[in-house]
Amino acid sequence: MSTWPQKDVKELAAALLNQLRLNKIFLWLGIEIEFYLRKEGRAPDDEVITRFSALFPEILLEKERGNGQYEFAMPYKEAEKAISALIKLKKRMLIAAKECALELILEPKPFADDYGSAMHLHLSLHDADGDNLFSENNDLMDGIIASVLDLVRTDLDFICNEGDLIRLQPGWMAPSHIAWGGNNRSMVIRVPHDSPAHRRFEFRLPSANSNPYKVLLFLLVGVLLSKGQKAIHTKIYGNAHDPQYNLPKLEFCNNILLKRFQDLSSLQKVLNDVKIQKLVESNFDDWSE
Repeated sequence: MSTWPQKDVKELAAALLNQLRLNKIFLWLGIEIEFYLRKEGRAPDDEVITRFSALFPEILLEKERGNGQYEFAMPYKEAEKAISALIKLKKRMLIAAKECALELILEPKPFADDYGSAMHLHLSLHDADGDNLFSENNDLMDGIIASVLDLVRTDLDFICNEGDLIRLQPGWMAPSHIAWGGNNRSMVIRVPHDSPAHRRFEFRLPSANSNPYKVLLFLLVGVLLSKGQKAIHTKIYGNAHDPQYNLPKLEFCNNILLKRFQDLSSLQKVLNDVKIQKLVESNFDDWSE
């Protein structure tokens, strides 16, 4: 996983988001976080879960497929606000679990014979009026999807570690191959069926305990590199691990993303680098027209 300092990751993500805002482009996220709860080593009974859920009156606690597995689906917000809200929620979850004498488990695959826990991020871009830029521009969203999948192929280890690979296996409703498609949970990127105003894609790769700022930076780089990107990743309609698709498996590669910036000794140098500035300008000058 990336060894960049957390402070640099946060500041670089914030700077790139600001570059988008200067071009009247706003990145929004809706985040879902899965987790397990245990009481004395067993799945809690309904009474305890009701007590736990009551400590979060503003957000719905949903049952997931695992034994004692649940999910919070957070409201859609601008990216920085969404990440900040997620971090605050996870702190509250720890406090609530302690109050209810529960163990909160956020590991990617805590039980070998049960489902893993993920952090899913629903992403869309909006203009200054709040209108969804994906609603009438398929090429825009498809290009970003292709760009993010390219990063997954070359830079999986920027946001994942060995523990994540245990979760990313066929048959457990988790991504295992580089793929995108519709309503199938084996995709790295899933495009939910919704109205044009709510058009978005869901990035299903990160685990529940992934660093959200690294994930945000990963997605931002995908967005920034996407202009003119060819959609070389074919949309599929079955399970990504089905043999007829013959798709590449998720695996660690060369961490090209880090190599791309390894000669930049500080965050300031990254932000002032001509290539970065030209990248931003070339990608977004015509998107707000």
